[in-house]
Amino acid sequence: MRLLALRPRPVPPPSEPPPEEPRKTLADWLRAQLRRPRPSDLRELVVRNGALKAISLLLAFALWFSINVTEGGAERTFELEVRQPRVPDGLLLTNVPAMPIAVRVRGPGTLLDNVDVRRRRIALDLSAFGPGKAVIDLNRDMIRDELPPRVKVVKFTPAKLELRLERKVRRTIPVRLDLAGTPALGYTVAETRVAPDVVDVTGPASKVDDLRDIVTEPLDLHGATATVERTVSLVAPADLVVPRPDRVAAVVTLEELTMTREFDRVEIRLVNVAGFEARVRPATIELVLRGPQRLLQHLKLEPGAVYVDAETLEAGSHQVVPRVDLPAGVEVARRRPEQVTLQLVAPRAGR
Repeated sequence: MRLLALRPRPVPPPSEPPPEEPRKTLADWLRAQLRRPRPSDLRELVVRNGALKAISLLLAFALWFSINVTEGGAERTFELEVRQPRVPDGLLLTNVPAMPIAVRVRGPGTLLDNVDVRRRRIALDLSAFGPGKAVIDLNRDMIRDELPPRVKVVKFTPAKLELRLERKVRRTIPVRLDLAGTPALGYTVAETRVAPDVVDVTGPASKVDDLRDIVTEPLDLHGATATVERTVSLVAPADLVVPRPDRVAAVVTLEELTMTREFDRVEIRLVNVAGFEARVRPATIELVLRGPQRLLQHLKLEPGAVYVDAETLEAGSHQVVPRVDLPAGVEVARRRPEQVTLQLVAPRAGR
């Protein structure tokens, strides 16, 4: 058996460390990014994920076509109110359009569906006009707030407005109280007052110059029996005519109606004639009564309402004035006859 000889192995020389790579600066990175692409880079950019890019391109084209070609021709008609126009000082617009303006527009349907017509008005500027007729041609610039840029205005209906401006005047006009209904039976209006009794009225000259007074709202007196006090509004006599103040304090004073009424052939009753044989001539009387209508109109004289009282009288013939029982407030205006003859005879002895 041969034994291996132990021989020392040569030690390799130490290897040198790899050289350090130079650190890249921001300028180096920018130069790498901005270098001119090579044709192979462009080809790789186009070919990589080609199917996905083709599908994305088709979807983008379909979306563009839908918005700009298919929906771009959609039309809607909106009705816009006319905002209070701007007019010169000292003038009034007397025929503000009462009906909205129909505006026909065209554009992408998605934009038209999102147009909020409640926020938009037709704004007119009449500051350059004087008294008389003003003809205004409507255009897109008069729409406030503006429509989206891709929405086109096709037509206004009507296409123009004929307006009229008038001189604004101010006058002091008396107030007339308007009464409605009737007071309760037996009452009538004695006096009416309003405060203030004159007010300032402004409006178009053609309407204010012809005014003689300004009327209140009707003040209802139905069934009233006492003074009525109330605050009532003034009624504008025409459009654009404005009273200041627009309310007044009204006072209506009532009084009772009086009347006279005749009662014919009213029987005279005898009272307190015990112990006498009594007779009255004439036995009936005519009366004229005076008093409030509410009491007298339906008054009925009950039996015994007219009577002669013999309590303090002795036997014999007496001229007496018949008495009448009446409600408070009613009085006798006339009797016919004024006096009657009362005969009191003492009964004979032994009877």
